[in-house]
Amino acid sequence: MSLNWLEINEILAEIPIEGSFLREFHQPDHHSLVFELYNRSDKFKLFISLDNRNCRLHLLEKKLSNPRTLPRFAAFLRAHLKCGKVKECSQVGAERIVKFSITKGSPSEQGERQYLLWIRLWGGAANVIVTDINNLILDCFFRRPGKGEITGGYYNPAEELKERRPKKEYSIRPLPGAGTFNEKIEAFYFALARDQQLRELKDAIAQALQDRENRLLASIERLARKKEEYERFEQFKIQGDLITSNLHALRKGSKWLHTLSFEDPEREIEIELNPTLTPAQNAEWYYEKFRKAKRGNLRVEQEINELKQSLKEIEKKRLLAVNQESPEKLKMLFPIRPKQQRKQDKVLSVPGLTYYSAGFRILVGRTAQENDTLLRKFVRGNDYWLHLRDYPGAYVFIKSRAGKSLPLETLLDGANLALFYSKGRKSGSGDVYYTKVKYLRRVKHDRIGLVIPTQEKNLFVKLDQARLERLKGSDLTY
Repeated sequence: MSLNWLEINEILAEIPIEGSFLREFHQPDHHSLVFELYNRSDKFKLFISLDNRNCRLHLLEKKLSNPRTLPRFAAFLRAHLKCGKVKECSQVGAERIVKFSITKGSPSEQGERQYLLWIRLWGGAANVIVTDINNLILDCFFRRPGKGEITGGYYNPAEELKERRPKKEYSIRPLPGAGTFNEKIEAFYFALARDQQLRELKDAIAQALQDRENRLLASIERLARKKEEYERFEQFKIQGDLITSNLHALRKGSKWLHTLSFEDPEREIEIELNPTLTPAQNAEWYYEKFRKAKRGNLRVEQEINELKQSLKEIEKKRLLAVNQESPEKLKMLFPIRPKQQRKQDKVLSVPGLTYYSAGFRILVGRTAQENDTLLRKFVRGNDYWLHLRDYPGAYVFIKSRAGKSLPLETLLDGANLALFYSKGRKSGSGDVYYTKVKYLRRVKHDRIGLVIPTQEKNLFVKLDQARLERLKGSDLTY
């Protein structure tokens, strides 16, 4: 339930925004902003909510908590608009768009800078956009590339309004309570937000309790099936007794025992034997199954009773949550953890340049940072490292292939790249030394990416333009 344009107009009429200075900016959550303003006679806070269910702006008396880390857009506002003066505050026609004209700086010093801040309170399209006086977007609360609402884009409300449907008839809602319209709006929407939060908390708690109950019921069902198996434990003892009484008639390697039942001497039964065990060992095996099943039956009964007690506790918690009317107490009683999303392997983009030679992949780091990142995250011990001797330049890595030796032509390709992407390129030739990555030793407490090679070999190369063009796929000049 967002504000309509008449209500926005009524709210702005009560706030002395024009002529006030922007003292501070806060961003309590991912859909709201707080502007602290002051003028000669007063200081006040302006609350802006971009929640698509309750888009609004009004004076703020309630104290809100702020995140420890300053969010991106609030940091932008502090850097560019803090201490700025609101020259003009107006509503764009009969629309839910508010325009702030802000100046910062002194004309006599470094020059007066002018900004436009647009607050668009359009449900699902709500946003706060900062532009220069030519409508070039400097930053937005919500960056929406599909709509062009990104840094470097243009924002012109007049073009937006051409596509709007005909306006409905609106009126200012009668709100309960005493005080100014701003005070009524603040009380109404924060009470509404509290009710929404309470409903969402109760729904989340109910779902969490239901999931827990379903898991307990499934465990009880599984244990009940196991209990049925364990309750037949007496038969294992009888089978062991029958084998013991027929030890004289059995031999190692027998697979079955055919004998008469103790309960019914006229009924013949058969007992499966393990041919790798002796008759006495087979009897002991059945006795052990008897003892294990007897112990397991007692343990399963105990576990089932404990799970049933847990079900009773869940029912008590469910009633407690239903009757609780305080979101704060609900959070304390039921600290629900957010659902853990499945961790997906992060696909890291390889820094620097990538070439291919005879099926081998060649990575080139052009800066110290790229060299260090490649060395830390993208190469292994058996990969080859190349670098031009006596000159600063790129680290070139040739990725090894399982069961393949490194061809000379690929080594020469890598050496040419090491020479080309170095300070010694103008000489046209140089000594390139190479070794495996596992023979590099990183230098602690020194320049980033600095290494000391061991077991290195030397390769003298001349810059080969044709070779470089083949690798690059285009002409390279040096």
